[in-house]
Amino acid sequence: MRRLSMRFTLAHLVMVIAGLVTFVSVTSVLRERDEMREVAIARAEVPAGSPLDQSSLAASFDVVSVRADSPMLAGIADPEAVPSGQLSRSLAAGEPLLRSDVVDASTGTGARTFTVNIDDVTLVGLGLQVGDRVDIIGSFEDGALGYVVADVRVARLPTAVASGGAFAVRQESFVTVEVGEADALALAGARQAGDIEIVRSTGAPELSRG
Repeated sequence: MRRLSMRFTLAHLVMVIAGLVTFVSVTSVLRERDEMREVAIARAEVPAGSPLDQSSLAASFDVVSVRADSPMLAGIADPEAVPSGQLSRSLAAGEPLLRSDVVDASTGTGARTFTVNIDDVTLVGLGLQVGDRVDIIGSFEDGALGYVVADVRVARLPTAVASGGAFAVRQESFVTVEVGEADALALAGARQAGDIEIVRSTGAPELSRG
């Protein structure tokens, strides 16, 4: 009876140890999964205005996992939580889908965009991000200098390099902003009249044109 009791005791001990090992292994795997986040990457160029839902997302985007502490996750859309809508800007192949890229199709937001050429130093110095607000200074028909467009949203920037989020070094860069019909005409006229300057105005008091 003593030997039988000892056998049962050892057997139970082995089972308990095996259970603990399994628990620790499963917990470790779940923790590693929690430390990863999914990102939707455009498989090829996706034009602005394209419809977005879970079906079109699967057709046009690849989903990859990145570490949850990666700096590239700022503003990135969760592929499983993307609402139905449309794309507010064109995405090049390899670009991630941002939360600000998805707009309600019924609002018409992002239907018109205008690209302003600026030098690379200005772009990096302003530290612009998609979703920032900017004012644009230029010349009017009479030659006077003033705010041609005020408080417009940045819709697109040059693609960031994968290593540190810094902009690729170029002689000339661009900023694409969302505009209305009057804003587009004002910007086109100012560009014909001379140079255009961009002022980052995120969080600043709104200015009137002129």
